[in-house]
Amino acid sequence: MEIPNKFGIHNINQINYKMKKNSENSQNPVDVSNDFEMVSLGIRVPVAVPRDESVWTKTDKEKKLLRRLRNRNYDLANGIKKSSYSIPVRDKIIVTIAPHPKFGRNKRNKKGEVVHNTITTFSHVCGQSDIPQILSLFNVYDKNAKKMKNLVIKYHWNGKEYAPNMLPKW
Repeated sequence: MEIPNKFGIHNINQINYKMKKNSENSQNPVDVSNDFEMVSLGIRVPVAVPRDESVWTKTDKEKKLLRRLRNRNYDLANGIKKSSYSIPVRDKIIVTIAPHPKFGRNKRNKKGEVVHNTITTFSHVCGQSDIPQILSLFNVYDKNAKKMKNLVIKYHWNGKEYAPNMLPKW
């Protein structure tokens, strides 16, 4: 039986043939729990080969270097992340400290004897965000009290005087 139409199908047998062809092309549903089937159909990438430990292991020196690089933004003593910004104000800091044998120079007097001359004033050009680090350089361990002692009496920065426990406001 011939049926003329705009698709060019003139015979019912042609329609039946196209329907059979489409049903042959349609695939059965894929079982997603079957890993081998999914890989063979190209739906999922095969599992990567496990790495060779002899090639990918690190020496102790490399591990130590990586640990240091990973923790470079952290203050390891306190476990606090260091600030990643710096305040752009720069000036000279003048730190006055209590006399201590750790800070000083050996000098010869007129008789030729070596005399330890303690230095009580230090100056340095720094940014405002560097002040806490500079003040921490003057911490010493007091054996009698068995604790750390800050030798800073006062410091001057940007024309103002500050106590050792104060920081300039930004």
